[in-house]
Amino acid sequence: MTTLDLNRLIDRSVNGGTERLPLMEDALRVRKLPAAGPPSWWRDRFRLLATAGVTRLRVALGPAPGLGSPTVVLLPGRGENLESRRNFLRRHFGLESDRLGRRSARRPRGRAPADWWLWWLRGVAWALLALADRSEHRYSWLGDALIDMQLYKRLENEIEHVYVFALYDRRQYLLLTFLARHTRLEVTAVYHPIPLARNCRHLHVPVPVVITSKVNLCEVDYYRAKGCFLPQSVAYASQEFMADAHDLEPHAALFDIGYYSSGEWARRDGLYLVTDLERIRRGDDAGNPYARAAAAQLEALVAFALREHRTLRIYPHPFERRLMARGIDLPYAAIVDGETVTIDDSGEPSSRRTMYDVRVAVSLQSSFIWERLDRGLDDSFLHEFDDPTMNVFERAALGRYAENVCRGSDELIARVEAALERTHAG
Repeated sequence: MTTLDLNRLIDRSVNGGTERLPLMEDALRVRKLPAAGPPSWWRDRFRLLATAGVTRLRVALGPAPGLGSPTVVLLPGRGENLESRRNFLRRHFGLESDRLGRRSARRPRGRAPADWWLWWLRGVAWALLALADRSEHRYSWLGDALIDMQLYKRLENEIEHVYVFALYDRRQYLLLTFLARHTRLEVTAVYHPIPLARNCRHLHVPVPVVITSKVNLCEVDYYRAKGCFLPQSVAYASQEFMADAHDLEPHAALFDIGYYSSGEWARRDGLYLVTDLERIRRGDDAGNPYARAAAAQLEALVAFALREHRTLRIYPHPFERRLMARGIDLPYAAIVDGETVTIDDSGEPSSRRTMYDVRVAVSLQSSFIWERLDRGLDDSFLHEFDDPTMNVFERAALGRYAENVCRGSDELIARVEAALERTHAG
């Protein structure tokens, strides 16, 4: 068995040395997305080698438009949320932006920087070295990052500013490091309105940071004091997905309680979305501890609503909405009676436009709670596990928002009841 530590070699190279290297390694280690890679060792290594070999061609050949703006957005995937991010930059910073990434190749106009080839050679070398690593480590995710490194290095002379989103993704964090250490570009990290605690509490490169929820401001102060979050500066700009709900105005609630599902039953370990529809249909992941906790939470809310004659509206996660469209039944559909308990089947892709539809919002772990709290809707609650390693947050980091996490159904129902009494009295 080889003792090659390829991860450390790659981290050190992208980091440009050993400055805060242990903190960088911690940052990447806790970022589990994307998934570890194919179960087959050979398939994983071949995919990385093939991708590393063609990154040069991806940025040099083929029809593609030029960049429309020197300010670009960096986000993973196919860019379904691109317009939201562009609208965010436009409204908060007055910037028009374009997308640059592996799903949106651009035709370079000028000559490539001299060290463009160097990074291509490094990528191929890493892929070859991975063949010598007989461990269970998976490296195919690195191929996506290599493509983006090549793109940004090749078009460096056409770009001025990069806003890096979705920093819960390890590829994004690696790219943030690369851009900060090896390009002349201005780089800003924009954090999604989710708890920083689970996988975003580490930041080792001193870049400007934009926080999009007031809850995260409390977390930033806490983790800066602990020495694991080291930004150059911190700015607050609310609602990353403001394009979805920027025109919403407060209005009278339509329902007493809103339950915002995170679809834990269709997630691996209750955290990471499953893409195998047949696996979901069979319910292979439905028994995970997060799914059981969500079911218990919803059961308690249903019992309370029936006993106290309150209305309960269930809002499926966007992923669950897509599953419904594919004919997959949600496990809690049977509790819907159409009167006391109803479900949002409006066909909307998300629940963001329901921000003011409920008096009290509850979820096991949905980031929607963070978005409501950011708007001052304090009657919004998350579940807190007895085992702190299972929580998406760290209570000590939440400041005044620690009151919005509830340990167990009894505490949750007491908070919900008190909140409803306050709103009724008001």
